[in-house]
Order: sequence, then structure tokens, then C-alpha cells
Amino acid sequence: MLTLLATGFGLSAPETSAHILSASESADDRLASIKYWRRDLELLPALATLPQTERLEEGSTAALNQSCPAPLAPRDVATGWLHYPKTGGSTVEDVLHLPFKGHKPVRQEYAMTKGDFPLTTVIRHPVERAISVYFFLQSGEHQKGYAERQRHFCVRGTGRAFRRPCKPKQSVYEFAKSLRQGTVRPKPYGLSGPLEWLRPNAQTTTHQLEEFLMSRFFLGTTDRLDEYIARLYCVQHLGDPTTTSSSPEHDKETEHEGVFDLLSDEEYAELVRLNDDDVRLYYWAALRSSRCKDLSMPKECRGLA
Repeated sequence: MLTLLATGFGLSAPETSAHILSASESADDRLASIKYWRRDLELLPALATLPQTERLEEGSTAALNQSCPAPLAPRDVATGWLHYPKTGGSTVEDVLHLPFKGHKPVRQEYAMTKGDFPLTTVIRHPVERAISVYFFLQSGEHQKGYAERQRHFCVRGTGRAFRRPCKPKQSVYEFAKSLRQGTVRPKPYGLSGPLEWLRPNAQTTTHQLEEFLMSRFFLGTTDRLDEYIARLYCVQHLGDPTTTSSSPEHDKETEHEGVFDLLSDEEYAELVRLNDDDVRLYYWAALRSSRCKDLSMPKECRGLA
């Protein structure tokens, strides 16, 4: 059960994210709380500056307004929700009773990208997410095109269409590598990397994407999905006298072994390096979620744990 402990404090204008961070968790502590951070830092030394710069674009010296999106209103939860696949989005939709609207890349959501209301989505570590995609395709469950997908993914004569467990053609490592290289067939709709999926158009530079995400997105990450859901639940039910102080209970168990059980150290290292830009985005999103977790909330939903 997610217990919402709203403190109801307000900030005097102008509100600054620096105030929030200094009063709560530091950037270093936030990243250290993620189980992949120390290993990824060894593999990608350029991440070392991220806690200080909090910049998505590595080595950028261009000025950037690092303010958070305006506080969400109840209507923004449904209107601004974007489901990036295999990041816990189904859990978000189940708990908050949001309709599934598909996995369209942001650039195909024209009305959203051109609006001025806050958007929200969840980001996941790219290696962990690739493994989730692997077992999703292997199961054949909860997907309309399972027969065609498993025709490519499973050994001939296995899979849901044959009422036999799917025997994958590739190992977890081979598939994760193929997914990043774009050679998975049929190309899984909506399963491109997060940097590609989030770009408002194909020509968007990393700097422009950073500006877009900072100005429009309230981001969550899967390592703190409960906290993200709790805040959205609070916003969604503002002014509802029948709402309890807790968001609905949910228990979504992991359906497969963990990353370090399924991959060797060498395989994990290669996949992290192959996904270096999306790995950086994941940690950047974790910092943004910590920075904006109160600033992008109405005062009634600040200070939740």
C-alpha cells in the first residue's frame, strides 16, 4: 500500500528546484540508490559529471533553463500520460484507471507536443527494459500480433500459436543487442530506445530534446514507480472528499530473473556501452524526477513518500 503523507507545505515565489534538492536527497545519493549506478559509472566514466551538471547533453555549455514544469492539475494525469512500453506503464494505468491509448512515439502525438500542458511518462534502465521485452515476446500474452512476432522470435513449431512454450531463437544477450541495433523483426512497434521515442520530431537535437523534456515532462523512473504513482494519484483525486490517504494497492511480481542473473559481466558491459546515450537519459530522468517531484506538484501533493 502506498501511504500518502502530504505535508501541504508551500513555497514562496519564485520557487526554485535548488531549494528542494538542498532540503532533501542530493543528486549523488539519488543516483547511488539505483542498483546499476556504480557498475555503470565504471563502464561509462562520462557519467561522473552528471550529479553536478544534471545535463542530458554530455559536455554541453549552452545555457538552459532548468526549471520544472508547472504543477499538474487533475485533468493532466489522463491528458498528459504517455505509455512508453515495458516501463511499468500498465501498472500506472491499472492503479490510476487510465485508458490504454497505445505506444505511439511522442512525435506522433502532435496535439500533445504542440500543447502547453504538462506531459508525463516513465523511463527504465535500457538493459533491464530490453530483458523485459524479451520475456514479453516469449510469453505471447497481452499482445494482438503475437503470432507474427513469435514466428520471428521463437523456434519453429513453438509458441502460443502452437500451444507449446516458446523456445527463443536468441539468448537474452543476443536479443538485447539486436533490439538496440534495430535488427529485431518484425520491428516491435513503440520499442525503440527512449531517446528516439521521446523526440518531438526526427530532427530534434539532444539539446532541443533536453529543453523539451525540461519544459513539458514530469518524469518517473521504474526504480521509484510507487512514489511516482502516489503523486499522480494524489493529483488525480484533488478535491475528492471520498478519497482515502492511500493509492490503490498493487502487487506486480517480477516474472523472470534479474539482469545480473541473466547476463554475464561481459555481456552486461557491452550492452551498457551499446546503449550509452539511453543509459545517460535514464539517470538524468532519475535526477529530474527527484528535482521536480514537489515543484511539479500542487501544494496538497508535496512531500509525499
